[in-house]
Amino acid sequence: MKKHKFALAALSVAALGGSTLVVGAAPVSGAATTQTVTIGSYGDQISTNAIGLNFGPGIWSGAQSAARAINKSGIPGRPGVKLKIVTCDTQENPNQVAACGREFVAQHAVAVVGSIAAVATPVSILQSAGIPNIGVEAGAQAADYTNPDSYPIGDSQYTGSAASVVGVKKLGAKNIWDYTVNDPAATVTASLVKAAAKAAGIGYRGEYSESLSGVTDFTPAVTAAEQAGAQSIDMSTLVSYALGFMKTADQLGYHPIYDFTQNIGTPAQNQEIAVLGNNRITEYGNFPPANLTGQFPALKTYVDDMKAELKAGDQGAVPSNYSPFSITSWLSVHVVEQIIEKAPQGTTITGTTITNALNSGTSFSLLGLGPNWNPTNHFTSVYPRLSWPYAFVARVNPKGDGFLLTNNGAAVSEAHLNYAG
Repeated sequence: MKKHKFALAALSVAALGGSTLVVGAAPVSGAATTQTVTIGSYGDQISTNAIGLNFGPGIWSGAQSAARAINKSGIPGRPGVKLKIVTCDTQENPNQVAACGREFVAQHAVAVVGSIAAVATPVSILQSAGIPNIGVEAGAQAADYTNPDSYPIGDSQYTGSAASVVGVKKLGAKNIWDYTVNDPAATVTASLVKAAAKAAGIGYRGEYSESLSGVTDFTPAVTAAEQAGAQSIDMSTLVSYALGFMKTADQLGYHPIYDFTQNIGTPAQNQEIAVLGNNRITEYGNFPPANLTGQFPALKTYVDDMKAELKAGDQGAVPSNYSPFSITSWLSVHVVEQIIEKAPQGTTITGTTITNALNSGTSFSLLGLGPNWNPTNHFTSVYPRLSWPYAFVARVNPKGDGFLLTNNGAAVSEAHLNYAG
């Protein structure tokens, strides 16, 4: 998940910490309108957010790999249309988030896809310019779930947190306990898990919150979980804290089930988590883990596209960056492709073209990774822009493979999401 220069780059926005890439051949003339359609994507290249995540590069590579493949094969009926991806590093700085939004406006982007920033959102800037934000992951940004310009396809935090309870219950846990940090996103996740546990019919044994820095002794947290009788632990915390907790619990002979977001740490950290968990790990996300290519042909296509992107020089497309965030970005570009394909011949694709299609009630294929997505299917008043009530939970073992605990995704109800109630 890195920023790179590409031989086919049309221009640079290096001052904004991003890049512009025209993936595939130059536009060709034909019966259809010739147009290069610009799509934006923002995220954090530098891991400066409190939770210690590095969202940007895998998201960008997901979008770029989809565009490269689409440009190579061509959009059916639209041979003159090519896709260009413009990326921007938000640097976990609210001013930079706004700068990214303005840059997408300046680049005449017709959509922004699969993006996330933990400290702010550019959605109001995008809305003013008529640029829909597709597949956005909001983190702690409420505007991304209330603003009519936002079109999330599920969400790893909100729907994922609810689905995580399904996972630990299937592994036999009769209750869940939250290990968190003093961070708004982690606090929201804990509230969601509490509501989801109630809806799923398992107990909620409480929350233990740590400072965002300086914790080296995990015995108090482990002791609190054990004394609460916690059979499963939702890890809404720093990866380093999660590992410290798991090691200490192991030393004290306490072996609960653990629950994580898919691919949450570095490759080395994820492997250590899997070994420490010893078949007592569940992971959740919008979509199935990328290793389940045998069960989901679309994941094989995603992996093949990312391999081609890596071969083209994009180091952000390395396997360690395969994640629900990257897959969402990849799918979001395919949604834009479907809209372009269905647009009348001769239409110049604009943000209005994309927005009108998203608001039309049309269902879009998610290529077999779940039920079709209708962006107007708003199923919860708590997060009114959510429109795909599914998430996937997988079990992980020390070899790093896994299987789906919910073959068609866990449908997430209003009760699961209404953490305020």
